[in-house]
Amino acid sequence: IVYDETAGHPASLPPTEPGPLPARSEPSQGQIVSILPSPEYVRDGILYLTTDQGSLYRSTDRGQTWARLRGGLPDGPYLTLDLAISPGFGSDQTLFVGGFHGEFWGEGVYRSMDAGDSWQPMWQDLMHLRVYDVTLSPDYATDGTVLAYSNYQRVDPWQGGASIFRSTDRGLSWTLITTETQASGLPSPDVVLPALSAPTIQFRRSDYGQAVERSLDGGNAWQPLTVTRQPDFYVQSVLKSPTFAPDP
Repeated sequence: IVYDETAGHPASLPPTEPGPLPARSEPSQGQIVSILPSPEYVRDGILYLTTDQGSLYRSTDRGQTWARLRGGLPDGPYLTLDLAISPGFGSDQTLFVGGFHGEFWGEGVYRSMDAGDSWQPMWQDLMHLRVYDVTLSPDYATDGTVLAYSNYQRVDPWQGGASIFRSTDRGLSWTLITTETQASGLPSPDVVLPALSAPTIQFRRSDYGQAVERSLDGGNAWQPLTVTRQPDFYVQSVLKSPTFAPDP
């Protein structure tokens, strides 16, 4: 984007827009798909609402009135947004959003530290931008950990699937944790997050089941293993012994 060829300043971000929620009789405005209360709802009365057209709304009076949040958020057709609220929202006012347009365009992850008034992209090392789920650690206030679940499609080599990226610095940078050919094969957040405090040896299949990889640091780095298999057989899964610690 060229703002000005003579060193101008970026245009100001569009402000929030007070207004009614989408009406059921107007599908083009989107249908409500989620309502998330602030962790401090009893005290602050804040609600967030998303639609299937990629709009994000906020109410600060327990749902009596609403405003559409803009401030740098992506826009456009076929947009889907997934909102995550910091467990410490009452003090840090932090929100995360992951987004994508259909199957052809990713928006990555955005972060707001002012309850949604303004947003900044958090893309450093986030190679897969079709983010469909963002999850924060229950201990986000202390460990700063965020997970981003994404879909991806590589051209060379031709490969598609789903992945998990992890950030331990509140979204400033990301590390690829694992990939699978389908999103259903990815581990859930409650499986991934405990490994942060106690890294363990992990295994995963790769290259569509033709190879196996191992991590010695809880998923931060992966190395290929030598696996002998029949030509027409593929690895479906790798399971560790129940007594893996003493017997490897």
